[in-house]
Amino acid sequence: MLWIIWSISLLGLIYCAYHAYIILRGSLTKLDPIPYARPEKRLAVVIPARNEARVVGGLVSSLKRQHYPKALYDIYVVPNNCTDDTEAAARKAGARILHCQSPVHSKGEVLSATFERLLKAPEKYDGFIIFDADNVADRGFLQAANNALCAGYQVGQAYRDSKNPNDSWVAGCTSVFFWFMNRLFNQPRAALGLSSPLNGTGILIGAQMLRQHGYRTFALTEDLEFTAQCALAGVKIAWMPEAITYDEQPIKFKDSWTQRRRWAAGTRQCLVKYGLPLYKKAGKSRICLDVALHFSGVVVQMLSLIPGILTAVLLGMEIAADPMRGLGHALAALVLWVCGCVLGGMALVLLVCLLEKKFCRERLVDMAAMGWYLLTWLPANIVGNLLPAPKWKEIPHVSQADISQCDGSGREMPLRQKETETL
Repeated sequence: MLWIIWSISLLGLIYCAYHAYIILRGSLTKLDPIPYARPEKRLAVVIPARNEARVVGGLVSSLKRQHYPKALYDIYVVPNNCTDDTEAAARKAGARILHCQSPVHSKGEVLSATFERLLKAPEKYDGFIIFDADNVADRGFLQAANNALCAGYQVGQAYRDSKNPNDSWVAGCTSVFFWFMNRLFNQPRAALGLSSPLNGTGILIGAQMLRQHGYRTFALTEDLEFTAQCALAGVKIAWMPEAITYDEQPIKFKDSWTQRRRWAAGTRQCLVKYGLPLYKKAGKSRICLDVALHFSGVVVQMLSLIPGILTAVLLGMEIAADPMRGLGHALAALVLWVCGCVLGGMALVLLVCLLEKKFCRERLVDMAAMGWYLLTWLPANIVGNLLPAPKWKEIPHVSQADISQCDGSGREMPLRQKETETL
């Protein structure tokens, strides 16, 4: 039994070592910024919206205040399956409205239908930008997207910041998670020449990419699915740290649980459909290998349960043979496990917030809660991997934070001096 525990544990360690290598080497490698380019690309902002009347106006307002020529972009809100006045709120804020011409059941279907229509529009857009309706956008976002397109990129991922990190410990821990993804997942990969996986919002897709490859997704995580499609097509996804979007994080634990269960189920769907094709190309494409390993995390997580279960069985056998000694070992193992999670969570929050210059008094709460947050991720992944894929469930968005209240520290991110001078 011990050899099984050690063998599977070694597999998990190798998997973790790969990601640690990417983080360390990528963080020590200079990231060449995407060069500034004069505004020239015509952009369409696409905002799928389902019952987002309370927040969609804030996003549209932030987009209308972009430091980018207004003649070069249009804002489209696509209401779908709404039971509130999302359309009226979006129209009042100044957005154009696109209605779905056939029934849609997912964000992926909404985007597919919308791109199909806009590619035929007389405006002849060079690129499309996807936002969630609860976001607000930094004023330099469209300029950064223009820079990426002018540099030759056809797909890009923005810096996903938090709109409401101080609303609750759940919102705080989720905010830290996305700051981690920005600084220690996407940025190191970009520095090493890998793709930055898409993560839901703040996504740039060039018109050329859509004409050549289309946008057809079926998974709950349409962003990860399109990441796989890009890898298989040989398209590198750019990391756009100067394109910043502020996303509303779930405030309640049950909403966070729903969100993370959906992520796990969607990743499993992507692994089933794209895992083998990605691994087949892994020998010739580092990007395919990296995406395949990312998807394989769901398998590694499930396998990691086996050493834990077998260790519990061994402790149970020891308790039966020698209750005092066995209970002592079991208690010691439990204390070490809990302390490891708590201290690891505290270290993670401290490291990420110091790197991103987001540490403040409110983050102390996140330091205390992160261990629990990480522990609850395991059962969420187990449920997401073992049970049938859940149906989409609405998570209410209510934050009215303006762009000037964002950045996690109450300051709007400034434009680069060169950009300011040329606008």
